[in-house]
Amino acid sequence: MANLRLTKKGKLRSKYQPAVYFDSSMLIDYFLAAGLENPYEEIDWINDLKGGPDSYIPIFRTVIGSDKELAQICDIRRKLILWPETVKTYPVVTPLCILELQEFSAEQIFRQLASEAGAARLMQRKSKKDIGDYIRKLIKRRREEIEQKRKYHRSHTKTPMAKLMNLLADIQNFEQGMKGLHIVDIVNFGISLEDAFSTPSYYTWLQLGATDVLHILLAEHLGCQYLASRDSDFSRVKDRIEEATGIVVLTNFDQLIDVL
Repeated sequence: MANLRLTKKGKLRSKYQPAVYFDSSMLIDYFLAAGLENPYEEIDWINDLKGGPDSYIPIFRTVIGSDKELAQICDIRRKLILWPETVKTYPVVTPLCILELQEFSAEQIFRQLASEAGAARLMQRKSKKDIGDYIRKLIKRRREEIEQKRKYHRSHTKTPMAKLMNLLADIQNFEQGMKGLHIVDIVNFGISLEDAFSTPSYYTWLQLGATDVLHILLAEHLGCQYLASRDSDFSRVKDRIEEATGIVVLTNFDQLIDVL
């Protein structure tokens, strides 16, 4: 389905234009707000699970709801998910964005699970690389478990370790978080040595990271008219990006809401 939206050259077909490219920073903010776009009365069942009328959830909802930026990203989710017929600009993400989202998500989920296991304070002192090492050990143990279970023809899909790995994968939340967005493949995209010494090198001179440069190049390759990012680095080079590509860079939710 992702490829059907593209021409043979890898550009978005005209029916999916104009388009706005969500980079990973915008995607992560959008993803984290999953579920909060629902009217409060639609999640009363959560109250029942957490203690009925004495639940602390309404307090959290009130405090969180006072955050202007969160309210804006919820408005964006609500528009894209509940009223897609009103959307005038097609929101897209690429597998590059998904990889960065997975990196972020795995770290956050591991920290949350470790906190639930009583290691909250310990996790505060651990770096991203430390978390990666812990996850590597879990993957190794899971592979050993599968091998051992298969050796004795036993099921390995419902063990505590299997459950833990499923929580880390976070498939269900991934689907919920991505609602309203359209993932498109990267097709017929390449960077030559000549390219590396042309316009993209100017971005790197301005200390824009290689992954951010790739987001710009992919947005241009797809034919997107807009690039939405929460990364402050994009604000620094916004004018240069627009001059070189013609792509309008959106660096806050107000601007994104306007084009959607």
